Amino acid sequence: ELFTKFKQAATRTTINQLLFIESSIHELLSLSNILLLCTSQHIQLCVDIFSEDTLDELSKEILVECIDFKQDMCDDFCMKLTRFMNNADSKLQSKDDIEIDLLMLRRNLNPLQQSLLRDITAAMRKLPLIALRNKKSSVTSDESGDIRPDATISKMQQRDFEPSLGFGEVKKARSTTDNHSLCHDLLRLAALAKDTIDSNNPQAALTFQIYG
Repeated sequence: ELFTKFKQAATRTTINQLLFIESSIHELLSLSNILLLCTSQHIQLCVDIFSEDTLDELSKEILVECIDFKQDMCDDFCMKLTRFMNNADSKLQSKDDIEIDLLMLRRNLNPLQQSLLRDITAAMRKLPLIALRNKKSSVTSDESGDIRPDATISKMQQRDFEPSLGFGEVKKARSTTDNHSLCHDLLRLAALAKDTIDSNNPQAALTFQIYG
């Protein structure tokens, strides 16, 4: 009910003025039935209709559903893992030596960390031997026209791709990359995520945006 009021208010705004992508991204997304939540960055129209406490509480509830805050990755573990991966990438260590180091590192770790290292070790053995299938994204958004994401997250069933689970957009840090282009990417990701949820009925869709 509150979101409907917000969407109606955004619609009324368009009667008298243009919605600029940088300053009105919340309103633009609401017209596609998408509520953008940004803790401590709520626009005044959202606060007036929902209240800031309601928006913050909704953000926390969604994060709790998505993230297990009981799990922890200590800095020391991450630094060691990063060093091993860098050594492999720069060929300072052989894959066999790094695999031994990873096995030794697993001994005193919690189950989450052990699982992560097990998958990394398995990937180091298998990925170089498997031909990765490159796929040009054919995903488009019905609401936003013919747009293609820079990255698509999909599962493979035999030799075919299953419905997409998420999308990504990437921008290099250069003079032509401005707030307008970044906001445009965010709009694309939101529209694509909503479309895949509406079409394929997953519990959620993952999107990521890289700038740098």
